[in-house]
Amino acid sequence: MASMPDTPLLRHDRFMHRSRRLASNLHDLRSAAASLPDAIVLLDQQQRVRWFNHAAENLLGLRRPQDRGMLLQARMAGSELAVWLRGSAHEPLNDATAPGQADSQLNVSRRPFGDHE
Repeated sequence: MASMPDTPLLRHDRFMHRSRRLASNLHDLRSAAASLPDAIVLLDQQQRVRWFNHAAENLLGLRRPQDRGMLLQARMAGSELAVWLRGSAHEPLNDATAPGQADSQLNVSRRPFGDHE
């Protein structure tokens, strides 16, 4: 049985298929993270907000779209969370007042992801 030649059209079709599959997987991951009851905030290397879920809106008071790209420490100014972020933030922060809900307490930890520590 002879294999089909690897033409530019076939390579493009495979690329498009992989792109659609990756986009679908990313959508699924964001949907799952968005529905979690725990606040999730993704930060870049400069500690700027890249993405956050709905719980982060409620518990931390983050708002779309204006808080994307903001320094989280600056956005949380005046809170226990800002002081923790200003330090090394290697140890978890326990029983901190939630900036977005003063009657709620937070336990916060930092988890690197990807190739970054």
